Amino acid sequence: MSITLGDLETKARLIIEENGSDEDLGAVSLRDCIKEAVRSGYSKDRPKKTVVDVTGTGAFDYAITGLTGYVEDFSTILQVEYPVDDTSQEQDLLEEDEWELYRKPAGLFLRFKETTPSTSQSFRATFTAPWEFTTSNSSESLAIPSPDIDAIANLSASFAFGRMASKFVRASDPTISADMVDRRTKSDHYRSLAKDYAKMYRDHIGKPSESVAAGGFVDWDPRLQTGVDRLTHPKRNR
Repeated sequence: MSITLGDLETKARLIIEENGSDEDLGAVSLRDCIKEAVRSGYSKDRPKKTVVDVTGTGAFDYAITGLTGYVEDFSTILQVEYPVDDTSQEQDLLEEDEWELYRKPAGLFLRFKETTPSTSQSFRATFTAPWEFTTSNSSESLAIPSPDIDAIANLSASFAFGRMASKFVRASDPTISADMVDRRTKSDHYRSLAKDYAKMYRDHIGKPSESVAAGGFVDWDPRLQTGVDRLTHPKRNR
């Protein structure tokens, strides 16, 4: 099912409004929280399975860039089929020791160790990939299984609550005790909500509680309070 970024934003905002927190959302971008939830949470927990056919060239090395949608340091090749014959009910799956990922100066390659795909045949690679929003008619949408939509909205709200909690911690004035108590109370409240909605997401996905995406609870400001740039990690390197 395809859902627009705007519809996901509406779902996440309703969660925040139901908890009486809309007025505290402030500058927190729900759309950023949604994209972060999809990128660092859902994509890792339930990555998209992508299938790509590649025509042989008579060589044994094939640039990984030929596998459209493959992302280095994220994707995992699940299986390689060769040769591809869609007229047969049987799959000719290669054993894992018959292929490997091999890095050369030109980049990463899928190497066939026991065979060489001919120019008249294709091989089929199945691999994991991150979920990504696509843009059509100025609208961003995400094609995901419909049962997971509410779970993503819950995780997005969790990230938003986490950022709100961090915002109140940073904004508290230690010279005004009442202000500090009020803001820390709100921070604790939003941190608790962040954990609650992260748990709802994990329960749906079936992920252990200790593996929660911690990025949702921290909104780190890399600037020093004095405004001076850092000596060892200046902005130009970040």
